[in-house]
Amino acid sequence: MGRLAGVIIGGGALAAAGMVGMQAAPAGAALSFATPSFSGTFFNHFAGNVATATQTGAHGFALAVAGFGGFITHDFGNTATAITNDGIALAGAGAGGDDDDHNTATATSQFGFAGAGAGVLGDDDFHNTASAWAYEGFALAIAGIGDDASHNVADVIAQQGFGIGIAGLSGDSHDSAFVDVLDGTGFALAAGGDHNAAFAGANGGEGIALAGLGSHNTAIADGSSGGAAFAAAGEGRHNTAVAGASEVAGATALAGEGSGNTASAIAVGGALATSVAGTGDGNGAYTYAALPGSTATATAAASGGTALATTVTGFGGSADAISSNGTWSTSFNGKSLDL
Repeated sequence: MGRLAGVIIGGGALAAAGMVGMQAAPAGAALSFATPSFSGTFFNHFAGNVATATQTGAHGFALAVAGFGGFITHDFGNTATAITNDGIALAGAGAGGDDDDHNTATATSQFGFAGAGAGVLGDDDFHNTASAWAYEGFALAIAGIGDDASHNVADVIAQQGFGIGIAGLSGDSHDSAFVDVLDGTGFALAAGGDHNAAFAGANGGEGIALAGLGSHNTAIADGSSGGAAFAAAGEGRHNTAVAGASEVAGATALAGEGSGNTASAIAVGGALATSVAGTGDGNGAYTYAALPGSTATATAAASGGTALATTVTGFGGSADAISSNGTWSTSFNGKSLDL
C-alpha cells in the first residue's frame, strides 16, 4: 500500500514538475500549457519530444510535458497530449527522469479531471502508454512509473465517477491496467512482474482489480447498482480471478500463491460470494450467490482441487465447499456432494 500511495501522490508531483518547467525546462524538453487566457492549441516539439495542450471553454487548464528530466536529460521520442473543455487535463510522457524514450500520454477531460503519465518519475522507461478520459469525473492513468519500466499500458475512462489505473512499476514490463467507470469507483493495478493484466469496471458500484507479483496473471472486477467486486491474482503465474457484483451485493475472488489457479465469484441481489484458489497449482474455486442474505464460499487449495458453491435461497441461506489435494467439493443451498 505504501508503494501505491507513492504512485498516487506522484500524480500531483507530475503536475508540480510541469509548473516548474514553465520557468526552466531542461534541454530537450517539450512543454505546452493552455488556460482561459491562452485558449486554443499550443504545440512544442524539441529533440524528438512533442507536447500539445488544448483548452476550450472559460475555466479549463491543460498541461502537457514530454521528455522532462533533470538538469541533464537524454529523453527522446516522447509524446504528451492534454485536451480539456472547462476541466483539467495533465499529461506527462518521459517526465521526471533521464533516458526515457518513446512514451505516450494522452489526457482528455470535459468538466472533469484527467491525468495521464507514461514513463514517469524514474530513469530508463520506454514504450509506455497511458490514456485518461473524464467527463464530469476523475480519471488517472499511469503506465511505467519508476526505473526500467517498459511496454506497459494504462487506460482509464471515468464518466461521473472515479477511476485509477496503474500499470508497471520499477522493472515491470508488458503490464496492463484498464478501468471503465460510469458513476462509480474503479481501480486497477497491474504491477510487480511482467504480462499481468487488471480490468476494473463500475456502473453505480465499485470494482477493484489487482494483478501481479508474478507473471501472466489476470484480475477482472465489475461492480454495478451498488455492488462491490474485488479480484486479485498473483504471487505466481497464469492465475485468474474474476469477481462480479450487482444490486448491493459483494463478490471476492482470490487466485494465486501458485500457478494456473482460477477463482470466480458472482453475487447479485444483496448476496455475498467468495472464492479462493491457491497455495498450489491448478486449483479452481467457483461461487454464485443470489437473493438477500445468502452466502456462498468456495476454497480450493493444494493442487488440482475444484470447489463449487451455489446458493439461491436467500435470507440466511449458505453454501460452503472446500477442496484440497485434487478432490472435488460441491455445495448447493447447503447440501454437499464431495467426490
